[in-house]
Amino acid sequence: MKKYLLLIAVAIIMATPAVSSALTLTKEYLWLFEKDPVTWDVNDNGAWGYMDYRPEYKTFAFWFGALGLEANTDYTLIYYPDPWPGAGLICLGSGTSDSDGRLHISETPNTGDLPKEFDGNYPTRAKIWLVLTTDVDCANQQMVGWQPERYLFEDDASNVTYDDNQDTLDLVKKDPVTWDIVAGAEGKLYFDPSASTFDFSLCACGLKPSSSYTLIYYPDPWPGAGLICLGSKSSNSLGKLSMSGSVETNCDLPIATDVNYPNGAKIWLVLSDDVDCTTQQMIGWNPADYLFEYDLTKFNDTDI
Repeated sequence: MKKYLLLIAVAIIMATPAVSSALTLTKEYLWLFEKDPVTWDVNDNGAWGYMDYRPEYKTFAFWFGALGLEANTDYTLIYYPDPWPGAGLICLGSGTSDSDGRLHISETPNTGDLPKEFDGNYPTRAKIWLVLTTDVDCANQQMVGWQPERYLFEDDASNVTYDDNQDTLDLVKKDPVTWDIVAGAEGKLYFDPSASTFDFSLCACGLKPSSSYTLIYYPDPWPGAGLICLGSKSSNSLGKLSMSGSVETNCDLPIATDVNYPNGAKIWLVLSDDVDCTTQQMIGWNPADYLFEYDLTKFNDTDI
């Protein structure tokens, strides 16, 4: 399993930086985007990142990954309290992007509650930024440079709160001959495995650009008779896609006629032209452009 498998693609969102200040939930996540430093609109074709963290822990335990950064460049993830220059900011972790502009940071700094009382955003929100390491002084806890076009900024419009039952599924590209996982497109699906509806959030990157995709539950054998279309959306010009939905499946997954029953269900992201959601079956086969489940999964429909 690649260490970047958790990286996931980004939606188009207006900028209002925020992170939950009440550290009372089991798990939360935050998107970070490259933004226009004049309008603060998200740059849809820019770099982006993802952070998940445990707000109940005694330390700020988090995992962060990003794509599209400058290659071989030192970055630092920070908590930034207003006003400028962010006196009292906290450096959460640092790392160097690889030759493809990818970055991974995972740390457990002892920050105390966020935001701090001296923060201009207190008590409603904390700002999390990814900045150039040369632009921040971690010892004196303040910014010493300002190159915002090269940073990532948080956006609370894509925050999702997790509860204890939230589950995740990695979606991967596979060799259609050997079915081994191969490098390329990837994604992550978040869903509640036991609910009255299949509530999910999906993000993916490396897809076929500007193409319509459909997330499906696929029951074997081919052509997947009785499959369920969970949602559809088009990737952007860079092959990034994000979508969410709440689907009434009227059944547990997998269904009893699925060859994989009762072990688990297959979840695929396929080209929309290759699936007929009305007759509930596949009508095309272009696996090189699909994402497949890393593991079988299960869903319990609580109102059937």
